[in-house]
Amino acid sequence: MNPAELAEVLEKHKAWVESNGTDGQQADLHGADLHGANLYGADLLGVDLSGADLSGADLRRAYLSGACLSRADLHGANLYGADLLGVDLSGADLSGADLCKVSLCKARGILSVGPIGSRGDTLYVVYREHARWYAAGCFWGDEEDFLGYVAETHGDNVHAQAYRAAVELARVVLTGEEGA
Repeated sequence: MNPAELAEVLEKHKAWVESNGTDGQQADLHGADLHGANLYGADLLGVDLSGADLSGADLRRAYLSGACLSRADLHGANLYGADLLGVDLSGADLSGADLCKVSLCKARGILSVGPIGSRGDTLYVVYREHARWYAAGCFWGDEEDFLGYVAETHGDNVHAQAYRAAVELARVVLTGEEGA
């Protein structure tokens, strides 16, 4: 989707949001190619972005409350300060995404635990491709690699114990089963 087409879709969506659905049109960006798109501060309330390519997109301070981002490619996206209240992130690729100051309240498909670790950061766990993926600081990887990283970095100190407890929580909460 080129920038002019995207701007038109977002303008119609803005009118739809501001008129409580009586004007404009709700945006449907399901499967859209938005690689590298500038969506800084965009109002994407309730937008279907499932399966969309948002890799490298600028979503800083975007309002994505209630949006569907299931199976979306958010690899390397900048989500700094984005509002993801109630967003569905099931199966989304968040590898390398900037999740600093993101609001994830009631988001589905992701677990955030924090502050945790020696730096007091937030640990994010996403269930995708039948596995749990972990993001902490600059680390992004599967569960086995994450546990190895924790052992190498923290040995058996209190931070390692906290991370291992978070892994156990993720195993219970993020099972990949609907309604789990």
